[in-house]
Amino acid sequence: MAISVVSLLVLMFSGIYIYFPRIKKSFSQSLKLNFQSKGRFFLANLHSAIGMWVIPFYLVASLTGLYWSYEWFNNSLHQITGVEKPKKQHMQNSQEQNKSHSEKPKEQKPEMNGSQMVEKVSFEDISLAVDTFNTLIENKYATATLRFPQKGTIYTFSYISNAHHDHSRNTMEFDIKTKEITKHDKFEDKTLVQKLMGSILMLHTGEYFGVVGQTLMFLASLMMPLFAITGLMLYIKRTKKKSIKE
Repeated sequence: MAISVVSLLVLMFSGIYIYFPRIKKSFSQSLKLNFQSKGRFFLANLHSAIGMWVIPFYLVASLTGLYWSYEWFNNSLHQITGVEKPKKQHMQNSQEQNKSHSEKPKEQKPEMNGSQMVEKVSFEDISLAVDTFNTLIENKYATATLRFPQKGTIYTFSYISNAHHDHSRNTMEFDIKTKEITKHDKFEDKTLVQKLMGSILMLHTGEYFGVVGQTLMFLASLMMPLFAITGLMLYIKRTKKKSIKE
């Protein structure tokens, strides 16, 4: 997949290089389809004009695709933008067994989750955390995700309020004992660069710009076979023309 993305970037920039004289001469003309032309000229116009329209979409899809493909690209993008790279969270769902009144409660010991120690949490603490979150946020959210604490009584909630896509998330941390908020990162308070870096997947699919963006990205992707077909036809016609001259 990563090699395919790099190949697409090579094809895009080589296409821009080949058609650059025409683009430089008349940019607006390079965007127009000429249905009056025929044969090889029509194919060349179809190939270049539609290519000019879809290049921005392919460029966004390719660069965001490289974000997951290569670690060096991922790190470089975070360095350039100055946005902190999100840390991978290790979460574990703990299950409690039903105990009879005659049984002596066992001591709760911390469990290993990957390389981190995760303490068992009680149902009462989880209920308290949820109730506290609902009170602090005044129930103004669409969805929320609870992250169990590795230790202590500080719980983390990731929630979506009135955001237009799933990556417009807010994060809140608070102590269930004191009800004190230790951290509250709101999506709306972030800079444009931080919002974009936190929405790589939505940019990749076009969902960041709503239904219109998603539809345009879909149509641009649907056009991909057109360039292979017209490019091959142009190559065949060019080869035949050379053979006739020889």
